[in-house]
Parts: sequence; structure tokens; C-alpha cells
Amino acid sequence: MTAEVLSTINVSMQQFIANVQGNQERATKIILNNELLLMQELQFHLTVHNPFRAVEGLLIDIKTRCDSVHSVDSFRPEIQTFLDSVFLTDACMIYAPSQIALAAVIHAASRQKQNLDSYVTESLFGEQGEEACVRNIRVMV
Repeated sequence: MTAEVLSTINVSMQQFIANVQGNQERATKIILNNELLLMQELQFHLTVHNPFRAVEGLLIDIKTRCDSVHSVDSFRPEIQTFLDSVFLTDACMIYAPSQIALAAVIHAASRQKQNLDSYVTESLFGEQGEEACVRNIRVMV
């Protein structure tokens, strides 16, 4: 038997137990208490994706499309420090790798006294690029 889950499909516990007859609260507790055992018995593997590939892609993109930023490779030590601290938290379970990568690059740029706000709003978000996008990313930083 093969168990497969798509990371783009999210089913809430309420949706999952909606068709359970009887006490749904009790069913919820039973499911949550046995979740790890069930995954083990199904030989299910959890995968956590990391932001390293996304960081490399962003650095290449900045070098190619952003003339106002100089010495992009000098961001690397700050990016590594940022990512090291992120891995000590549950951020990888909350944010997509691309979001963490973007936060790391923006953090490194600001530590180098360089501003990537126009790159983010114009190049990455295009017409959707509002100052709110940058502010929301900076919340993580």
C-alpha cells in the first residue's frame, strides 16, 4: 500500500472528521493521539524543504535584474547566519522555503546597508508590488 500526500492540499481536522458518526470531539482526540503511529505504520515519510536552492535563485536573479545592488556575493555570510538561526525555530514548518530565502536575502542586504525594496516590489511582485508586501516580509526578519 502506498500513502501519498500533496503538499498543496490541506484538510483541516474539522473537514476530516465531518463524516464521523458520534462524538466528533472524541474522534479528534483519538486521531491526534495516534497520528504519528499511523504515519509510522503506513511507512509515511515527512519532508521538510529547505530554502538553500531558493536563496541561490534569488542571488542569481538580483545579479541579473537589479543594477542598484553591488557585491551580491557579500550577502552570503549574513544569509547563512540568518538561516542558521531560522533552523532553530519552527519557521520551516510555517513559511515556504522561498519566503524564508527572501527574508534571508533582504536581511543580509539591510545588514550590508543595501536596499532591495524596489527589487522586491517591482521585479518580484510586479504590478502587485505594494509596500505592504515588503512590510510583511520584514516582519519575519
